[in-house]
This record gives sequence, structure tokens and C-alpha cells, in this order.
Amino acid sequence: MGILSFLLRPSRPAPFGEVQKLGSVRQRLTFETTTKNGAQDLLVQAFYPAEDVRNPDAKEEPFFREQIYTEIGTKRDIPLWGLRALLDFPQIDAPLRPGKPDSSKKWPVAVFSSGLWGSCEMYTQFCRDLASLGVIVLALEHEDGSGIWATSGTGEPIPYKDPPSGSTIPEFRAPQLDQRASDLAASAFAIQSIAQSEAGHTSNTSLLAEVLRTGDANDLHFVGHSFGAAGMLTYLKDLAEKGLDCPYGSVQDYIGMALLWPSLPFSFNYGTIKLQLRVPRIVLKCLVEHAAPASRHAQEKMSRLICVPRQDHLTEMLTHRYVGNED
Repeated sequence: MGILSFLLRPSRPAPFGEVQKLGSVRQRLTFETTTKNGAQDLLVQAFYPAEDVRNPDAKEEPFFREQIYTEIGTKRDIPLWGLRALLDFPQIDAPLRPGKPDSSKKWPVAVFSSGLWGSCEMYTQFCRDLASLGVIVLALEHEDGSGIWATSGTGEPIPYKDPPSGSTIPEFRAPQLDQRASDLAASAFAIQSIAQSEAGHTSNTSLLAEVLRTGDANDLHFVGHSFGAAGMLTYLKDLAEKGLDCPYGSVQDYIGMALLWPSLPFSFNYGTIKLQLRVPRIVLKCLVEHAAPASRHAQEKMSRLICVPRQDHLTEMLTHRYVGNED
């Protein structure tokens, strides 16, 4: 199995940013208030600039949890031995102590929301690339039934939910989008609270909290892929409809990023709401579904936008048209 794993596993490219020493930790982010489905926390995987010092209190997590690759194998009829050879090994980056910027400033913070059938570890290389630019990245694991598999804070398994026969996708997905919007709001407030707390003056002594205290919660970014971008836009639309500004820092310093890679029309047409949004945003799209937007060049071009300050306009970089998409 060891030889097979060596032959099958793809090489993991080094992050393209200047920060090459990264840490990673998978822990639950505790909320100050419950979300729409009553959740008091969410599992997140953090990727962050780090020191070359191991945190003795944090355990090393697997690259892919067994439940995740088991679901992939079952749903896609892929032999488990093959998936185990590819995915059953420790995280690429160990749970190291967080590093601090050379200047007096803190790291920007990016909250990443995955697409349908996703999980917090599925976007590891993408999140590592963002982190290597000097960004703390938190990949959320949503418990709305849109991910491949999740576990609640009480240990209850939450499998992926297929749309029932006869239902329309927008009607079925709308409650999940609302839940994701609630997750994003709760996560942002929790991040801000922890980042502004001081070590020794709070009971939260986890490695995740230590990481967030090196971040600037007023320099907060949302990044979403596909359904994750739709959830992010749902949240921003809710703010616009209520006449509320973004509650994290000044709007002038905020960048909302939506990665609209191959996706379906979930519950609204982006073109009908973009003029309502009161938050600066950058929207990225790809031309065709097989255009390989995850290519190294496309990732680098997109990722570096998070470091562009004060973007107060919509940037249509490419045009994406998936089969059935209207916009």
C-alpha cells in the first residue's frame, strides 16, 4: 500500500505566496448566538502563516477524514482502497503556532464557503495558496445538508440531501442558502470577538483562538465557490434589503469575493441583485465548465485580488455560462 500510495498521490505544490511556512488546524468555531438551525458552532479548518514550532496541545488531523472519502467512494462507486491510498495521510501543514506579520499590522482574515458536496478539507491547496499571501483562511463546514458529510457539535451526522423528486432546485436550496447566510453572519461576529480578545483574559485558549488573535477582524473577506458564493451573496442581499451596512469594519475597507465557478441557478439570478448590494465585491467567473478554473494561473490571479485594498467596484474578470445558467 505504501508503494501504491507513493505512485498514486499527486505531488503537492508549494504555495505561490511569499509565506511558505503554514499551519493548519481543524477545530470548532463557537458562536456567541445560535444560527437559524440552532447551531452554536461550526467545524472550520484554518490555514495560516505560522512559526516552525509545533503546538503541543493540538492534534494532527488527517488530510481527508475517513467519513468524507467513504462518502465519495459510495456515491461515485470508487474503490475505497484507491481513495484511502490517495487521501488517508496527515494534513499537509501541521498545527503550528501562528506567526505574526513583520509590521505592527495583523493578518487579513478570509472566510471560505465551499460549493455543493464540499467539505472543509476539499479546498486545501486553494486555501493554502491564499494563506501563503499572508492571510488567515477559515474554511467553514456547513451543516445544512448541502455538503458531502458533516457532524454537528453534538456528534450527529449530517449527510448530503438530494432534492426530492418533483421539487425545483431553487425551492429546495433556498432554506440552505438562508442557513449559509446565517452561518456567515455568526462566523464573522465570532471571529471579530475572538480576534479582539486578549490571551489570558478569556477562557478560549484553543489553537484556533490563538490563530485568530493574530488576525485583523476588521479586514475581513468572504470567499465562496459556487453554492458557497450563492450563500455569500444571499447574506449580502439580506443586508441590503434591511438597509444595513456590513457590520465588520468600514465598507470602504471591505472586499466581498464571490468565486462563481461552474454552478447552477440556485435561487436567484445574480444580475437581479448586484445593484442592491451595499458592500464592495469582486465577482470571478469562468468561460465554460471545462475551462479548468482551478489551474495554477487562474488560482494565482484570483487569489492575489484579496490583497488589493479598497476595491469599491465590481470586476467581471471572465464570463461563465454553465448549462442552464441565465447570467
